[in-house]
Amino acid sequence: MTRKKRKIILILSILVFVIIASASILYSQGYTLDGSFRFSRGGGLYISAPLTNSDIFINGEKEKTTSMLSDGLFMSNLKVGEYSILVAKEDFWPWAKTLNIKEGIVTEVRAFMVPENPKGELLLNDNFSNIWISPDGKLIALQKESGYNSYLVFYSPGNSNFLTESSQFTKQLLSFRDSISNVVWEKNTLFFKSDKGIIKTVLDAQRLSASSSYVSEPPYESSDFEKISKKGDQKIWWDPNTSEIFVDWLEENSQPPYYMCPEKPCILPLQIFRSHLAIENVDFLPGRKDIIILSVGNGIYALEIDGRGDRLIYPIYKGKGPLFAVSQDKDVYIIDENSLFKISLEEVN
Repeated sequence: MTRKKRKIILILSILVFVIIASASILYSQGYTLDGSFRFSRGGGLYISAPLTNSDIFINGEKEKTTSMLSDGLFMSNLKVGEYSILVAKEDFWPWAKTLNIKEGIVTEVRAFMVPENPKGELLLNDNFSNIWISPDGKLIALQKESGYNSYLVFYSPGNSNFLTESSQFTKQLLSFRDSISNVVWEKNTLFFKSDKGIIKTVLDAQRLSASSSYVSEPPYESSDFEKISKKGDQKIWWDPNTSEIFVDWLEENSQPPYYMCPEKPCILPLQIFRSHLAIENVDFLPGRKDIIILSVGNGIYALEIDGRGDRLIYPIYKGKGPLFAVSQDKDVYIIDENSLFKISLEEVN
């Protein structure tokens, strides 16, 4: 081999080395080769799937099965563009989204899995028309219809017993016409407004007794059409006239979470649902501030706040005209066709 050829080979080898080394450095810094054969900085994707033994698919390819020790999937150096995501598990509704991966940004998303056939049971059968639940979930207030009057009765699902009115005066205060409003439940005390005025009822879950009296005003003003998250940083409410649901962030010193404001600028409050049917109730799913439960029409549904790649909604219960109250242990108590049911959402994550 001539000296000239050796020199050419050496130069080519150096060029190849420089190209490979440069490409490796760029790749290690998050750059990838796009469809136009140009280097662009890639993005990342993190998928949280808290339910164990869930299969995670990216663009149709299975990437992982979650476990108790690892409930998520992280992928880096992804090319910028759209990615199809599917999280699936037997006996659960599949969770699917198409997300846009952006340059230099890790896109975070959290799946939620709803069983196709939630476990349910019938608790009571009577002329019930409305329902409220105590903050600790130990007591349920039920509006019961009897002739031209309505009555407020209290039920303990833990021991399957009703509370007894402590006096005839209490029994009179717990009866009313039409319905009650401005319900405030603080620990073991329930406040509400009826045609008789503002009533305060002290409840004893151990002795199974209820004692009512008049008060001049409740501890604070409440709305029948809004709910505040347990930490007090989020609010959801619905407009009964337009059947729209909105969500807002209440913390002034911190940024809204990604599922509420995935892009800047963030415009709040955010409309997350609208229906031609009347919305009867809305609440947060305990343990998930990004998921709400709503009753509309003949069903109860779980709806995610995150609207990227379509906002997903799944059925929990189908009946005639259900109303619900949810406890912190994810038991949903449902009034429908005069009866009280309980559905467990313990598996919803």
